Amino acid sequence: MSNQTEEIQRVELELFKEFKRICDAYQLKYFSIGGTCIGAVRHKGFIPWDDDIDVAMPYQDYKKFQEVAQKELPDKYSLYIPKYHKHWFGNFIKLQNDCTTFIEPFQDGYLDAYTGINIDIMPIYGMPKGRLLQYFASLVCDSLLFFNERHRLPFCEQKSRLQEIGWVIDAPIRMFCPFNFYIEVIEKLFGKYSFDNSNKVIFGWRKRPSRFHKNNTYQNIFYYDDFKEMLKCSFEDTSIAIPCGYDRYLTMDFGEYMELPPIDKRIPGHKTKMVDLKKSYKDYIKEGILK
Repeated sequence: MSNQTEEIQRVELELFKEFKRICDAYQLKYFSIGGTCIGAVRHKGFIPWDDDIDVAMPYQDYKKFQEVAQKELPDKYSLYIPKYHKHWFGNFIKLQNDCTTFIEPFQDGYLDAYTGINIDIMPIYGMPKGRLLQYFASLVCDSLLFFNERHRLPFCEQKSRLQEIGWVIDAPIRMFCPFNFYIEVIEKLFGKYSFDNSNKVIFGWRKRPSRFHKNNTYQNIFYYDDFKEMLKCSFEDTSIAIPCGYDRYLTMDFGEYMELPPIDKRIPGHKTKMVDLKKSYKDYIKEGILK
């Protein structure tokens, strides 16, 4: 693991502690997911080569966190929210350290997409009852996420013929609707389902792959029972919440998650254009260094 990865992890850990402090103060439910959950279970901390923290919250808690964080966060931290950043197409927010710089290649050239070192905070939605309705809901979510990217990025950024066609189809909507239109639709459609009255939940920020699991559910849909409670797990010098059914969730999402990947796969998940742990991306922008 490089010194830079260790330093990024240190900043992210402090961000997470602030996130957890607010969640504890307002009794908000959250879960570590993805590589962060694997790290907690397998390493009792970061996966050594990992360079991010991913947490997810039931949608109502996710919205409440945004509301209370505005007044709770110290000055050096802020929320990065999609509705204020046209060229950020993710359907989730970030908690970032404004005194740092963390820019990935896909953000290059879009000043409103630049960030400090951050952690990802994602919404988990409830779902309608019934397998067919859940299948249809996953298709709708997929489509909205696809068009959200087309809606926010220029034609030159479309990477395939399908994306170019999608960009053309979206043109009339782009003329009359704000850039956050599709995320607002996702939140309106899925936010109406009660998280605690659903038998399945959906990761509404991630498109599913075109394959079934062995248990006939899609990869962005999971069992509510696995997310109905938080379990405390050691994580570096603190603790983090993992889903109560973490084993089934992680197996569905990653397969044999306790097995270490080959050495050549043990690399950070994010490619970076620029990282600075001591200077804000905002200062670089003001100085004209980032354009």
